[in-house]
Amino acid sequence: MDKGASRPFCWRAFLANCLQGGFRGLGVLTSALASAVDPASTVDPAAAVCKDEKLDESLQGHPDDPPTIIKATGRIVAIGDVHGDWQKTIDSLLVARVIEVTEDDEIVWNGGDTTVVQLGDVMDRGDNEIAIVKLLRALDMQAKPHGGAVHMLNGNHESLNVCGDFRYITPGAFIESALFAGLSENELSDWGLLARVRYAVYKPGGPMALELAKNPTVLIVNDTAFAHGGEGLLPVHVNYGLKRLNAETAAWMRADDTSEGGKAAPPYLAMGDSNSVF
Repeated sequence: MDKGASRPFCWRAFLANCLQGGFRGLGVLTSALASAVDPASTVDPAAAVCKDEKLDESLQGHPDDPPTIIKATGRIVAIGDVHGDWQKTIDSLLVARVIEVTEDDEIVWNGGDTTVVQLGDVMDRGDNEIAIVKLLRALDMQAKPHGGAVHMLNGNHESLNVCGDFRYITPGAFIESALFAGLSENELSDWGLLARVRYAVYKPGGPMALELAKNPTVLIVNDTAFAHGGEGLLPVHVNYGLKRLNAETAAWMRADDTSEGGKAAPPYLAMGDSNSVF
């Protein structure tokens, strides 16, 4: 592992760098809505695992496909929608007792072997979407040497942005994505340009979509299944295959080519109706 990967995350320095147009990195992405499976659900995560063992190998072959099944040895904490709200994100992590903020404004993992599952909807309604994604990715790197982890799921607001639906975007978030793309401060007053740039950043195959493609749609941690919303995890999802659901959603966000010569489409069960896991 790169020694710099587990350094404390200094949020003031990062935000200042963004405002100066200096941030160009890609590992900075999305999200948070907490919606674990309804305890009354009849779906057994173990059955989902068995179903997914039969998945066509062709759907598991991409190196960036997100995980579907993981093991955790310590506490498991779920955090819901943070919607671009930096302070709400910090407060949630502090309440979960997995970070401390030093006198130098560095955010340091102190959760040991805790596994945090952020359940999607980092996007929309707030100004600091990319900053929050970068924070969560950095905390995951800090947590790994201790046996911990920070996993982000995709929610409906991640999928809306990949679809080009920006109705919930704040002016500050348009500016953040423009700085991410490398625009100068002099260009930030052209709102038509900001909209076009955001579309390029988030469209399938765009840099943020590629980062979001690394997030699962459904994640099983030990014997608990996590998803963003909808009616919870239903038998129809298990019968379809959870790994398949994750792989197909990721393929759509990456704009993978299909054998028919087109581009991958999102699976209906991920975002098609009220039974979708988004």
